Amino acid sequence: LDERGRPVRVGFGAQSVLEEFRTSSGDRLPDGSMDLVNSSGAVGCHFDPAATATLAREVVRVLKPGGIALIDAGAHGTGPREVVDIFASHGCERVKESRSCALDRYVQVCLRRGVTSS
Repeated sequence: LDERGRPVRVGFGAQSVLEEFRTSSGDRLPDGSMDLVNSSGAVGCHFDPAATATLAREVVRVLKPGGIALIDAGAHGTGPREVVDIFASHGCERVKESRSCALDRYVQVCLRRGVTSS
């Protein structure tokens, strides 16, 4: 629902998160067009810091100023401190870190894009 409680159109597509983000029809997502970007199960398990930096650049490109990024982090991929540092270098600030439950091995890092990005 949008801010007025009206249904919004949603589409799904499959692509690598290390490529330029695209719509379900294949068009490039416009800069500053997303309120929220979520990555779960990739960064904390599989991405080294270089891959995470590639993702961060694209996440920041598509986020609106003040938009939120939810990025997983973990010991087998990019850890929480590294995620925070990488996204901070692209103009994001850490809001919070949380786990889904006490036994979750991965952390979800919540970051906010600043008013301006680098």
